[in-house]
Amino acid sequence: KKIGVSEETYRIVYQRDGGRCRLCNTYENLHLHHIESRNTHKELIDEPSNCVMLCQNCHLNIVHKNNKKYRPILKELIK
Repeated sequence: KKIGVSEETYRIVYQRDGGRCRLCNTYENLHLHHIESRNTHKELIDEPSNCVMLCQNCHLNIVHKNNKKYRPILKELIK
């Protein structure tokens, strides 16, 4: 079963991040990324503090290949 977030959480994160990717600043092809794993931290699934907007390129090619490296960076970006 796919785990998602509420529309409200998506809206909050989108607005907080200015409708842009927090890594490369593009406004195109945005995805909501969970900083801490959705599978191991189910209590954080719908928390804006665990989510960040990323473009498709950063989401797929950077974060998922180097998730542990980027996790602390993403946490700092949303403070």
